[in-house]
Amino acid sequence: MEDLTILVADDHPLFRSALVQTLSLHPMSIQITESENYPDTLSRLREKDFDIALIDLNMPGQQGKLHLADICREFPEVVVVVISGHDDRQTRREVKALGAAGFITKSSSMEQLNQALNEVLEQGEFWDEDVDDGELKDVHLVTISNMTPQQKRVLAMIADGKLNKQIAFDLNIQETTIKQHVSAILKKLNVYNRTQAGIIYQQVTESQVSI
Repeated sequence: MEDLTILVADDHPLFRSALVQTLSLHPMSIQITESENYPDTLSRLREKDFDIALIDLNMPGQQGKLHLADICREFPEVVVVVISGHDDRQTRREVKALGAAGFITKSSSMEQLNQALNEVLEQGEFWDEDVDDGELKDVHLVTISNMTPQQKRVLAMIADGKLNKQIAFDLNIQETTIKQHVSAILKKLNVYNRTQAGIIYQQVTESQVSI
């Protein structure tokens, strides 16, 4: 049997070391790769086929849950388990809705961490409490995460109060193209105007957890 390949992505060296140490004690044959920020994490995921990725929800060069959605979408074959300093139920529901296969809190004891990692290795997922699938969808978060990168940029600028002409100038594209993006954004968010869209974006981004 080939070695199990695991990416450990966390910008805190001590916690990353604890994860690596715990994984190295498992009887399965495991190859471990480390990364400490999102650009590095994306590069490593694109360079090598991983079975499991343990990813800190908040690292330098990322957008929290929105960035997590991009990773889950680009690498559907990888079992993505979120690591977070927050352990609230809402965060669990949101990351599961975005495609994560598990959630490990940084406040876990070594014994709990070992149990969590064992379940990930043996069952392909880990949730330390029931997460009701019927309550999973934070609709706006999921909707925005599924927008194209350009639509996300346009929406962020709308939230900053910029007009179509200003957005077109900043992105160096035609204003007619911006209008098309805005129309698509409003339709996806099921709102009638850019003010409503901007408020939704602000609410979603303000809800992003930080460490």
